Amino acid sequence: MKGLIVGGVLLGLGGVAFYLWQRGRDAAPQMAAGSPIPATTEPATTTSGFFDNMIYSVTSVLEPRGIRNHNPGNLVLTTIAWKGKVPNAQNTDGKFEQFTQPLWGIRAMFMDVRGDIEKDGLNTIRKLLTEYAPKFENNLAAYIQSVVSQVGIGPDARILPSHYLNLLKAIIRHENGKQPYSDALIIEAMNTK
Repeated sequence: MKGLIVGGVLLGLGGVAFYLWQRGRDAAPQMAAGSPIPATTEPATTTSGFFDNMIYSVTSVLEPRGIRNHNPGNLVLTTIAWKGKVPNAQNTDGKFEQFTQPLWGIRAMFMDVRGDIEKDGLNTIRKLLTEYAPKFENNLAAYIQSVVSQVGIGPDARILPSHYLNLLKAIIRHENGKQPYSDALIIEAMNTK
């Protein structure tokens, strides 16, 4: 029975892989006769909404929790009324905040980090991360080293506003294993009131 289940799962994954391969082939730009420029820049369309939704669902589940929640800083669920926050009664995570768009989650993370730095005096990477990512939940030494290497300042050097963009990018990367957001989006989130 176990072999039958495994076989069915592998067959299903093979079908998904074939679908993605075929979809990628169909999306390849067609060249105009004798020209190195694609004949059209319109995206390929598919009539297979079911498979598109299935692929979206599968890839969404595979994304890190912070990315799925539009909360790349993994802010813990609170009663704070962040802009763009999914109301607590509708939150499906139960531990971490959820936001309607990445912009709002990045904005909330920035406000939290900036408050820690500017109001609470946690103005070095070591001080900030000791509060932001407590030892009982994280490998704090590895987190500090990761952020230090990406921001380009020592763990006990003062964090300046000019470091904020790289600091946010480093925290996002460490929290999620990747940092998929453009600098433009992060800067927009930092400047959104």
